[in-house]
Amino acid sequence: MVARMNTSKNISKALNYNEQKVAKGKAEILDAKNFLKATGDMNFYDKLRHFEKYTLQVLIFLCQ
Repeated sequence: MVARMNTSKNISKALNYNEQKVAKGKAEILDAKNFLKATGDMNFYDKLRHFEKYTLQVLIFLCQ
């Protein structure tokens, strides 16, 4: 089986969607753990880098 994954593109879109909802007041951050900065101190790219690193670790684990 061959799986094609473009995680950075999908993560970026999902994160951007959620960030826009939070900015409009239609959603709120309930919890954030394992980030190096406080939630309010992170920008979009800090969060994106975190999620990209996490998904890469998961993919490596799953491929073992």
